[in-house]
Amino acid sequence: MPSEVPTMRRMCFYLITFALTALATTAIAADQLKQYQWKQRVLLIHANENAGAIRLMLDQNQQAINERDLVWFLVSPSGIQSNREQDITPSLQQQITNTLKESPGAAAVLIGKDGSIKGRYSDLNLDVAFGLIDTMPMRKKEMSDP
Repeated sequence: MPSEVPTMRRMCFYLITFALTALATTAIAADQLKQYQWKQRVLLIHANENAGAIRLMLDQNQQAINERDLVWFLVSPSGIQSNREQDITPSLQQQITNTLKESPGAAAVLIGKDGSIKGRYSDLNLDVAFGLIDTMPMRKKEMSDP
């Protein structure tokens, strides 16, 4: 019986360590999109068979995307593409996927510089997204500053 006490303590220690590690990993994953907060707007796009056409549309609108401080992530069966230069970490990929899953039926989700979801779109229409962005107070200030 006395030898069971250290074993139980050890088990409790391992369980607590495992739980804290899991919580820390989840917190890191949740912070991946926050790296853009107050710096850039984020557009998450889910595409199945039309990923090539969406990518072409994004490329053709690169100037307007840059003017609006917009970083985009295009999720398709072949992976995730983006206009950002850094690699897409597994935790960022997981958060992007989870955010899109939390918006069922949405082909795109627009996140503002404040980190909140500003729009959910069943079909991606950049003109509509740009129009919404251009009505945002931060964007209006950006447009008025020389």
